[in-house]
Amino acid sequence: MADKEVQVAESRLDLAVNRDPLRKYTLELHDLERVAIVVKNNTILGMEEFGEDGLALNGLDVQVLSTALLAAHILKERGDVFTANTVFSIPIANFCQIWRMPSDSKARRNGNIYRDLFNSVSRLNQRYFRYPDVSRTRLVESGYFAYIQYNKSVIEFGFPAPIIDYLMKRNDFTWYFLENVLKIQDSGNASALKSYAIVLFENLHKMKNFQNNKNENGETEVVFETSKLKKLFGIDDDSYSRHIDFRKKVLDRCALLLEEKAGLSCQIDNVFKGKNVTGYKFRVKFSNRDLDFSAAVSKQKIDKPIMSLAQRKNFALLLSQHTTFASIYKNNGEEDRAFITRLVKLLMNNDRVADFGDYLAAVGFSSRKLDAFLVERHAKRSADNEHDLQGLLDFVDGAGDDIVNPEFKDNLVKKVLEVRKARNIEKKPSKSKISVTPGVVVEGQSVEIDLEANEEDTLPF
Repeated sequence: MADKEVQVAESRLDLAVNRDPLRKYTLELHDLERVAIVVKNNTILGMEEFGEDGLALNGLDVQVLSTALLAAHILKERGDVFTANTVFSIPIANFCQIWRMPSDSKARRNGNIYRDLFNSVSRLNQRYFRYPDVSRTRLVESGYFAYIQYNKSVIEFGFPAPIIDYLMKRNDFTWYFLENVLKIQDSGNASALKSYAIVLFENLHKMKNFQNNKNENGETEVVFETSKLKKLFGIDDDSYSRHIDFRKKVLDRCALLLEEKAGLSCQIDNVFKGKNVTGYKFRVKFSNRDLDFSAAVSKQKIDKPIMSLAQRKNFALLLSQHTTFASIYKNNGEEDRAFITRLVKLLMNNDRVADFGDYLAAVGFSSRKLDAFLVERHAKRSADNEHDLQGLLDFVDGAGDDIVNPEFKDNLVKKVLEVRKARNIEKKPSKSKISVTPGVVVEGQSVEIDLEANEEDTLPF
């Protein structure tokens, strides 16, 4: 595209799509499909220590708060900007599905889920903390939320600016796999116990990478005073006044739940001051998977959106101007601005980017991320097909206008080997080779696939 055309497109884009921070974000279920890990700032994770209201979190409170923080995490990882003016929206149906809660017609008639959820939202809106600001130079007084509003279909809220400062911070954080928290919450235990277990789970993970906390057995040792644990759990000081009750009814049951549901082995020792138990030492054995942040991030990056926010806005505008594309995907009576805004959202979904691939190429988009995604997607679809290997090679042979590069080739060969292994095809070391000609495949040409194999060692199709 000529420079002048690009300038015109960008100027029209400024008018068509707001470049300011997001005004509203709705948490959709497909957004969660790309989230493998949760990253929480340590100040927010320990916010209950700063509580000034004497209130306690129950299990449902933890779910609502975790979902809200997860929505902010998704936006940050996506590269989208949000501020105190951004309205976050969580559809109640999506919330129920995330946390495996009933939301069918019977549940709606009974009204219990809505009553409990609205009570939880009301409690969270009353929370009040005094904590240091992100610069650690001033004290701030605020709640988790600047406001919360709700009805029977959606919860909407905004974060106060000091909380957003912590949400956007890139260091001093704790990370863990989202699936483990969902498994804890999915257990059949009492709501309060599950909330205690999740809080303990997060605070143990907070200490997992500090080398000075390791003992000779490679376990992470974390010591909590009883008063701090009760503060984190939202338990009144007068409750469980006897050490043995707190240990057996709360801590031991939490440890068992963490081991059964999250695979986290946790041994607890009493800490004495004189003859009195004043705290507890947790000896935790983290798996290599739980300690390897780089590997977890790399895995999650595979599922990150192919297109950046700037690309989504730019190519949404260009796609809207493509006559054939618009004739297929634009709704009857849909205004240009609404169509462009909808496309920006659709392009967050990598499957839709792949579906629109030919049209995106026609308006100038190319990406090796898209190449890799196409290989992965086709491999996953082919793996369930009896002609999976043939399908993989047919995909390359009919690649059309896709860009074929060495990375594409390597991924293809790996997938062929993976499928062969999955089908228990045991043969001698292969002398066959699959060579894919690098470069752009243009109309009328095909990708060269050269199979030079012995009769004893051929691909089974």
